[in-house]
Amino acid sequence: ASVSAVLQPFDTLRTRLQADATTGTARPVGATLRAIAAEGHGVSSLWRGSTATVLRVGGGAGLHFFSLQLLRGAAAGGSGQRPQWVGDAAMGGTARAVAVFAMCPLTTVKTRMEASGAAASRFSYASVPEALASISRREGVRALWRGVLPALGANAPFSAVHYACYSRLQAEIARRRPASSPSSPATNFAAGGVASALATLALPSPSTRCQRGGGDTVR
Repeated sequence: ASVSAVLQPFDTLRTRLQADATTGTARPVGATLRAIAAEGHGVSSLWRGSTATVLRVGGGAGLHFFSLQLLRGAAAGGSGQRPQWVGDAAMGGTARAVAVFAMCPLTTVKTRMEASGAAASRFSYASVPEALASISRREGVRALWRGVLPALGANAPFSAVHYACYSRLQAEIARRRPASSPSSPATNFAAGGVASALATLALPSPSTRCQRGGGDTVR
């Protein structure tokens, strides 16, 4: 979550670039950065939505791993046996889907807080609780889940492939490693990196437009 807060300017920039592209006002990255800074409170405008980001990333990660552990325990039947790759993929995708669905209201708030230009006046929220309450009151509770289907489509398949690859790589590493040699952080990092490279990440652009409140609404 801390890393996400530090990198928030990139998320704000991405959201603005996508928003400008949908309205036909796309411009170079440098010009977009200057525009964001000029419309708000200088450079600090790049950290719009950072509170929602921290809550979404922290809560989503916790819920993801909690769900994953529950699914692993259920699949193993308490015997401690590792499921096969199909089961690993199902668990990884399901755990991520649960986290994405539960955190979608925060993702919607984050996207709107990152908005600038004409959208900034429409989505002027003082805090995350106020944003949640305002959206629910003005647009209905279902508006908090706008874009959830594209978000699920972008995240669940990636997590399914990623976790299946990571689990199989870990199993293969454990098989080849001497019994007396413990697993090292470097090995785990390498396995995660290879698994990420093998998985195909779907772009989240479709959900961003829905969550801003413009364009199609996913119901």
